[in-house]
Amino acid sequence: MGAGGPRPAEALEGRANGQPESEDERTLRIQARERIAAFGQYIPPKFDGALHLFRTRGMELGWKKLPENLGWGEYCAHVQTYFASGLHQSIGEDAFAEIARCVQAVDVTMESASPRR
Repeated sequence: MGAGGPRPAEALEGRANGQPESEDERTLRIQARERIAAFGQYIPPKFDGALHLFRTRGMELGWKKLPENLGWGEYCAHVQTYFASGLHQSIGEDAFAEIARCVQAVDVTMESASPRR
């Protein structure tokens, strides 16, 4: 392309309005790239404890049925899944009482399983 044509994305620097970026903006852009690269390489260790997962039933990806534990079993030794009513986006509002009952039940179970002093 000619001098006025588009340049490859990796060659673009500065703001969308064509103004040069400040040193702070450049630093933030470089740090963001480094963090994204590190995130892609991170492999979390397996958690040996129990995970209590609160979810709604309607969470699917259209064509793909999600596992009951939403994949957390890959990272946790034990996943206890609790299904709550409502939508994923509003689980805290719609199912607050249900979640509170589940948390209390977990507390009681953990208390009875702990060694007495």
